[in-house]
Amino acid sequence: MVEYATPRSGDATGRTDLGPVPWLLGAAIAVLLVGVTSPLVSLASGARPLPGAVALARGVAAKNAGHYRRALADFRRSAGAGNSPAMIWLGRLYERGAGAPLNYAKATRWFRKAAAAGSGRAMAEIGLLHYRGRGVPVDYAKAMKWFRKGAAAGSGRAMTDVGILYDHGRGVPVDYATAMKWYRKGAAAGSRWAMLNIGLLYYSGHGVPLNYAKAMRWYRKGAAAGSGTAMSNVGLLFADGDGVPVDYGKALAWWRKAAAVGSGVTSASCTRRAKACRWSTLRP
Repeated sequence: MVEYATPRSGDATGRTDLGPVPWLLGAAIAVLLVGVTSPLVSLASGARPLPGAVALARGVAAKNAGHYRRALADFRRSAGAGNSPAMIWLGRLYERGAGAPLNYAKATRWFRKAAAAGSGRAMAEIGLLHYRGRGVPVDYAKAMKWFRKGAAAGSGRAMTDVGILYDHGRGVPVDYATAMKWYRKGAAAGSRWAMLNIGLLYYSGHGVPLNYAKAMRWYRKGAAAGSGTAMSNVGLLFADGDGVPVDYGKALAWWRKAAAVGSGVTSASCTRRAKACRWSTLRP
C-alpha cells in the first residue's frame, strides 16, 4: 500500500551528509519552480495558489535529501498557512520518527487537521494508523471506515486500501471481485498501488483467470507511475519466463530500476506465483 522509503531518525543518521549545498540547490530549484509555475497555473485556472506552497516545496526538497529536521520545520511553516499536503507530510514524519521523536499522537493530530480540510489522502492515513495499530489498537473496521471516507473524497490511495482489505480478508471476508472493483477505481484515479495490485491478481489468478500478459501490462503501468515493487515484478516475470521468454538481462535491469527508487526488490526473491509475492504490496 504506501510505498515509502522509510526515513531515518533525525538528519539521515548513518548516511553520508553531502553538506548544505546539494540540499540548498535542490530547495532553490524547487522554490523557483513553485514561484514560476504556481502563479501561471493559478492564472490559467482562476484559482489562488496553495498557501504555504514555497515552504512545502522547500520541505519536500529537504526530505528527499534526507534532511528531515529541516523538512519538518518547513512543513510546519506550510501547514501553519493552511496547506493540507504539508500537514500530511508532518504526520508521516512524526509517524516514522524522522526529524523528531516518533509520536503517533502528533501524527494523528496532523492527519485529522488535513482530513478536516477535506483531504482524502489524510483520511486514508488515519485509516492506516488503525490498520497498522500505530498509537491505537488494530481495528480493521475503523480502518475501512476511514478508507471509505477517503475514497468518497476522491483519493485513489484510499480506494486501493479498501480493495486491499477485501483482497486479504482484513475485517471482511476475502472477496477478490470486490477487491478488483476497488483497485480499478484506484487505478483510474492514478494510484500506482492499485495498478500493481491488479497485476498481482492476474499473476496469481485470484478472482480472475491467471494471465501473465495482463499482469505484465499492469505491472508496467504501475512502474510508469513510480512503483518500485511493480518494477521488481516486471523483472520477476522476465526471470521466470512467465508470459515472456526468460531474459535475465532485462530482469536485472528492472530490479536495478526498482532499487534506484528505494524498493527492497522483495518480490525478486519470490518463487513463481508464491503467496509471499502478493504480500509485498502491503504498505510497510
